[in-house]
Amino acid sequence: MKSGDPQSLKNAIVISLFYLIFGVLWIYLSDTFVELMSKTSQEMSLLQTYKGWFFISITTLFLFILSYRFLHARFVEYTQQLNDRKKIEQTLREAKERFDHLAHIDVLTGLPNRLSLSEFLTSKSLKSAPFTLFFIDLDGFKEINDAYGHRFGDELLIRVTQILKEVFPAESYIVRTGGDEFAIILEVAQENSAIESCMTQLHDFFNAPILINTIDVYITASIGIAIYPKDADNTEELLQKADAAMYRAKNMGRNTYSYYNSGLTQEVLERTTLASNLKKAIANHELLLHYQPQIDPNSEKMTGVEALLRWPTPEGMIPPSLFIPIAEERGLIVELGSFVLEEGFRMAKKWSQEGRLTRRIAINVSAKQLIHPHFLAKLEELLQKTKCDPAWIEIEITESSILEYPEKVIALLGMIKEKGFKISIDDFGTGYSSLSYLKNLPVDKLKIDISFVRNITDHPKNQTIVKTIIALAKGLGMTTIAEGVETAEELRFMCENGIDAIQGYYYHKPMNSASLISIIDKN
Repeated sequence: MKSGDPQSLKNAIVISLFYLIFGVLWIYLSDTFVELMSKTSQEMSLLQTYKGWFFISITTLFLFILSYRFLHARFVEYTQQLNDRKKIEQTLREAKERFDHLAHIDVLTGLPNRLSLSEFLTSKSLKSAPFTLFFIDLDGFKEINDAYGHRFGDELLIRVTQILKEVFPAESYIVRTGGDEFAIILEVAQENSAIESCMTQLHDFFNAPILINTIDVYITASIGIAIYPKDADNTEELLQKADAAMYRAKNMGRNTYSYYNSGLTQEVLERTTLASNLKKAIANHELLLHYQPQIDPNSEKMTGVEALLRWPTPEGMIPPSLFIPIAEERGLIVELGSFVLEEGFRMAKKWSQEGRLTRRIAINVSAKQLIHPHFLAKLEELLQKTKCDPAWIEIEITESSILEYPEKVIALLGMIKEKGFKISIDDFGTGYSSLSYLKNLPVDKLKIDISFVRNITDHPKNQTIVKTIIALAKGLGMTTIAEGVETAEELRFMCENGIDAIQGYYYHKPMNSASLISIIDKN
């Protein structure tokens, strides 16, 4: 009986009363019956014996029935509890199995995930059998994801998974480690034809368009290769070295693969340190702008300046050619670009208040910054914050950023133009722009890339290209500026062919704001 069970207590009391009444009546009635039926003391003794045995039999039967019912109920209850416990244990076991499965599997592709890779590598290294680890990163996946949406990106990842399964042998262990990264373990102990064959097949697959939702999309991959135990004898180091080799492939121009070598670890360490320091420099406002004047070669008057980002450190200036690619690679370029815009806007406002601003400040905007979903809102926010007039600013974009998403960029530039900004195309001539796009671009200026300007008098083909760009710009109602002009010969050629402005060491190197002010005051 369970403690506090009223019904069980009531039943026990009823049974006890019933037994008490039955016992009293039995004793009284049975004794009376024996006296009536007995003629002699011997008969009375015999009947008393029968009466006792009968009472014991009835009591035994009664107790048997009660005991059976009680024990049977307890047995049923115990069996039910046991079954319930088994069901709970089964449910918990199934839930644990499902959890373990989900913890080890990438839900989108069905491939093992990074946790599975770590455990698999650990087990492989314990066996001491040599193998090769491929670390794959898709080139430009983020841009595709941003342009077409995450669902499209997911479909592309699923298709890439199918390609990897087709290219690598069936016994390969293929893993999606996260985002657009994959890892593959192959039972190959050295740089041999099996690896080269896989790389060739993969390259061929990625050279062809991948059809996703009626859209042909091109994707390539940068691949790092590390071999166990030649390159590393433990899991963590092997992953690091495959990752280092992958970044080497990125730096080689992407769409290729690279084997790990001992020099890569230091290179990756330096890049990681530089990225970390850059993040701190942005947060601590350690970056600054220098300015390079743009000169009208006919009047030799300043027509504008270009804002150029600089990173001073106790060891000296870190060149933009070193830290800008790292900012692009590590996702810092949008934050960096916002800093340049804000500082440029502030300086334009300051010079305007001082009566020094009679020219525009040209500010570079990267492709990733331009197509960021909140770029226009950020632009408006900075204008309000700094009280800068858009007419004081010229937004510079590279030709390659137009080619990536031409329709989207044309629409964006139209909205930027409507705000009052001037727009120029930087590095023009290096991106092979389609003239059909160029004629629709709301652009004010073409900036001829330095690669066509340098030593132009010795390169007839460059001369032809520069003449064509100048003529094209004039025909479309745009002005032209040549960057990187350093010699009198280069300047003479540009002037003879109608260039509108010059930017280069021939006139001025990039300088800080104080030095620029002295030049502005002279002009």
